Amino acid sequence: MLLALCLLLGECPEASAKNDDPDLLDQQFLKLYQQSLELYRQGKYEEAIPIEKEILSIKERVLGPEHPATATSLNNLAFFYFQKGDYAEAEPLYQQALHIRTKVLGPEHPDTAQSLNSLANLYRAIGAYAKAELLCQQALEIYKKTLGPNHPDTAKSLNNLAELYRLMGNYAKAEPLYQQALEICKKVLGPNHPSTAASLNNLAGLYGAMGAYTKAELLYQQALEIDKKALGPNHPDTAKSLYNLAELYRLMGNYAKAEPLYQQALEIDKKVPKALSASSGNQEKGARSRTSRHRYKPTQLGDFLLQDRRLPQGRTTLSPSARNHEKGARSRTSRHCQQSQQPGGALSTHGRLCQG
Repeated sequence: MLLALCLLLGECPEASAKNDDPDLLDQQFLKLYQQSLELYRQGKYEEAIPIEKEILSIKERVLGPEHPATATSLNNLAFFYFQKGDYAEAEPLYQQALHIRTKVLGPEHPDTAQSLNSLANLYRAIGAYAKAELLCQQALEIYKKTLGPNHPDTAKSLNNLAELYRLMGNYAKAEPLYQQALEICKKVLGPNHPSTAASLNNLAGLYGAMGAYTKAELLYQQALEIDKKALGPNHPDTAKSLYNLAELYRLMGNYAKAEPLYQQALEIDKKVPKALSASSGNQEKGARSRTSRHRYKPTQLGDFLLQDRRLPQGRTTLSPSARNHEKGARSRTSRHCQQSQQPGGALSTHGRLCQG
């Protein structure tokens, strides 16, 4: 770990005392920040963990263990573990971030709400629905009160609560929440934003669960096209959208349409390992979400189709520039309803969980 960091930072352990120099510290921080952000965008969450740990170490040393920026890094690091499905590592980090934000920023601050959402998503993933529901409701009320009913973060919170109700089988409660989230994303972020795609995926998943396949198909197709344009053809979220649509076609018995979509998703998974299998958790079988949309490992997808005989086997302050990067980045995912995103918090199976 230490050697890896030395190679990454281009310095030796003995020179670590020089990090107290403000300019060097800023350079180091910004370099790490950019690396972490790029890995996040590529869906390479496991590779981002040691980098995010180093960012956290810098903030703890320079800003203190209870600074809001330190909470951001705790939340981001937890997010990366969450994406890996390592909930035991993620939970105490999310809890630390929530404690800091509640204490320093107050119980009704939007960043506190983000931490509530992030922790709720983790509890949802492990099936602790009662805990998750309470935290989701608290987060939603904070967002409505502090940011307003049409803010993107309010949409994320609506979506997360809706996803929870879907998992609980309470479709009557889930549908209007999904619809509200989608309308906010379209209105505020635009019809071609990744968060809008996430929201489309979520509502489509609900309709699929309800047996309304025609409605689900249209929404899944729209989400896939947005993901391809906004994120690129090889992004993990594009793979998840491909998988969602393929799974719908399988349920409809249309294997000819399902097969090429499954294969495209698997090809992306080869380029971005664990794109399809991350954060599988203990959610209901077959559920898909941006943070945990895929309930089958990639090798199982082919096996799954084989059953239908469809596939052959085969410092006290950071500099202004650093603060500008920090500002608005409670987590990379909090800016993308889609990418459970960043860390920290991010829309959800059949959709994507927004963790913040």
